[in-house]
Amino acid sequence: MRRIGLFSICILFLSACAKYQPGLSSLGSSSSFNDVEIPDDFSAPEDENPDDSAVGLDPTLPPPVEVSLKNTFFIEEKSFQLAHNSAFRWDGCNPEKESRGGYNSDSQCGRAFFHRLFANNLNEVFFICITDAARVAGYPQPSRIFINHLGSYNDRSARNSTRLSNHAYARALDIANFNLVDSNGQNHRISTHLNQYSGRQAAFYDEFRDCWQESLPSQCGPGKTEYQGSIGHNSSRLGGNSLHNDHIHLSYPLCAGAS
Repeated sequence: MRRIGLFSICILFLSACAKYQPGLSSLGSSSSFNDVEIPDDFSAPEDENPDDSAVGLDPTLPPPVEVSLKNTFFIEEKSFQLAHNSAFRWDGCNPEKESRGGYNSDSQCGRAFFHRLFANNLNEVFFICITDAARVAGYPQPSRIFINHLGSYNDRSARNSTRLSNHAYARALDIANFNLVDSNGQNHRISTHLNQYSGRQAAFYDEFRDCWQESLPSQCGPGKTEYQGSIGHNSSRLGGNSLHNDHIHLSYPLCAGAS
């Protein structure tokens, strides 16, 4: 993947230059710490990603931070039978986890249903993608995050389609705002609304979606429904549609595994 390649190049570069820069040190990582019916019918746009061979290290950015945080979501052990499959419940109020959140609020926590595979991927890469996007956009490294979301499970079809939405399988979460809390307790609120798509917020938005897409299995290629793993607005690097001008539809699509 592009991110892993860049990290390896960076490590080789730092190692080669260490004897000439004795004061050089890498950044460390820190750790601590319903439902609105949103249509999500989507046709995947053409791949707009640049050729990987043309990607190089941006000298204006800090070096990538190695983040190994996993299981940042508190997923309850009990499973629940939903309309089409079973799912587990995320407790977004657990103070011991880095990833907290609530419905339509930047501070009021709550719960949401996640399909097992979606929950697993969130625990594997979500916080890593958040940290990487924050680095690229120039935000301080977050120690925890509060997700303002617009719902997860909702048994319905996608608009103008007979296909069930990923929300019907609890395989999607609509994210309105990211609230990144740094080690000093300062909150950095990042909106996913089209009206705020500029500067650092736009850089964060694009990098986060790129990272999530790269985490999906290879069988989720072009032509597969929601193969990118997220839907946003049309101005973003991965494209989208006007139904998602005010949130990112983050998902673990069926092409990534259905069981």
